[in-house]
Amino acid sequence: MALNTLGFEQASALLTALYSQVTGSADASTPVDTSSFISMAQATLRSGYEPVMSAISQVLGRTLIAVRPYSRKFKGLEMTADRWGGITRKINFIDTKDERSEMCARLTFGLFALLNSTIYDRYLSIVSKSKQINATEFADLPLPSAAALRTLGGNLALSRTFSEKACDKLLLNQMKSGKL
Repeated sequence: MALNTLGFEQASALLTALYSQVTGSADASTPVDTSSFISMAQATLRSGYEPVMSAISQVLGRTLIAVRPYSRKFKGLEMTADRWGGITRKINFIDTKDERSEMCARLTFGLFALLNSTIYDRYLSIVSKSKQINATEFADLPLPSAAALRTLGGNLALSRTFSEKACDKLLLNQMKSGKL
């Protein structure tokens, strides 16, 4: 099996995310066979080139990965375009300022909830020229305290629902309670 192949389930999930982004429909059902896959793909493409390209950028840009600091053991290793395919994903690594502490799961979930919310999405569309922000723009984002993010992340982890709507609800509840 090649390195960059998607199974039908992964391709269906990606198409469903694109369709939802393009149409604004949050209740799209994931295709289960080729005919429903093709129907959804055609409906997505009917929206036009620009909305589809914008949706692709937004869906691929919504990835938040938390890792420990990387010391570049493999800095001499280079990947070719053939190995990684035609899409280049730029990843911003997020870490705490204190080198002695690590990012816990609750803090990571809290950052995910914040960055996946409609409030931050709108804020980013105002202050940034694109949906993908660089490390400098990320560093300049107004963020709540680490304690508030851990609380938000704990609530998100308990809810086990990671949709934008769920993130919005948890963020608004925490704002109303004055804990953010």
